[in-house]
Amino acid sequence: GGSAPGQSPSVWTGYGVAADGTTLVEPNTIRIRYHRRALFRLWRDEGKTGKFDLYKSISLDFGSTWSPAVPTDIPNSPSEATVATLKNGDIVVIGNALDRPQATDSRDPLYLAVFNGKTGMLRHVYAVRQDVGAPTYNNGVVCGPKGKPCGAAYPGAYDFHGKLYISYSVDKQQIWLATVPDADL
Repeated sequence: GGSAPGQSPSVWTGYGVAADGTTLVEPNTIRIRYHRRALFRLWRDEGKTGKFDLYKSISLDFGSTWSPAVPTDIPNSPSEATVATLKNGDIVVIGNALDRPQATDSRDPLYLAVFNGKTGMLRHVYAVRQDVGAPTYNNGVVCGPKGKPCGAAYPGAYDFHGKLYISYSVDKQQIWLATVPDADL
């Protein structure tokens, strides 16, 4: 939706249009700790072909108005990404960078990128989950070019008591949870 858990609610908008005319979906919003009234929103590109990037927009009035959405240099598979703020003010983005429609686990790996909350500079990139492989379910699910995109995807994240909790789907059939101590980021 339009807001992340524990953050100020914002108007939920399922679709948007970027400044360049690109259709955007799956917005995710956080408060910027170092700017009292600022909200930051990431969107994913719904349907371009080729290179996919996340788009960003910023509100300086708690979401009443938003800057035009413009592309970032953060890659996207395309699949939903999530954004969260750590207790120290750093910003984390979790998503899938690669678009590999010919692979069985086309959304592999699920990455975690850490950005400085004041400058926006990238600090680190980690793999939350990778090499998921083919589904192990005996229910007829087919992944890859003749089926659906699989792998670890659709993350959600929340920073609580010094730990970042990351939930995500594996092959759209199981929900997994990763816990990462903030001190390790």
